[in-house]
Amino acid sequence: MNKGKQQLSLRVQKKVIKTVKKDLKSKEDSITKTMPRRYPTEAEMLAPIPSKKAKIDRAHLVSMEKSIHRKKAKAQSKHSKRTNTGMTSEQSPPAHPHVEGQRWIKTVVKQNTTNAEKIFRKSAKRK
Repeated sequence: MNKGKQQLSLRVQKKVIKTVKKDLKSKEDSITKTMPRRYPTEAEMLAPIPSKKAKIDRAHLVSMEKSIHRKKAKAQSKHSKRTNTGMTSEQSPPAHPHVEGQRWIKTVVKQNTTNAEKIFRKSAKRK
């Protein structure tokens, strides 16, 4: 018989149940103790902010300010990387043709010629 499938003895079962209940009770107590009050007390209001929390809040504030400055700078920038297509004619060649474009044209031509050769061979076999 598998060890995992064996039934626990009654003594061990009672111990397990007892520990589970004990843990649940302790969690309930801790939850009720740590539940936030509806309104903070006067002492809590007058207490200084913990330094660690203040550092974290300051870091968040600085990062927000940086992101806002970045967005503003991007929105107010005058230069554009796009060209105005309305100013040039549609048939004019590109100023700087990309090398990949030439390679793509070569492969398309090669594919078309090989397809034409295959079709020619198939038609020759049928006759």
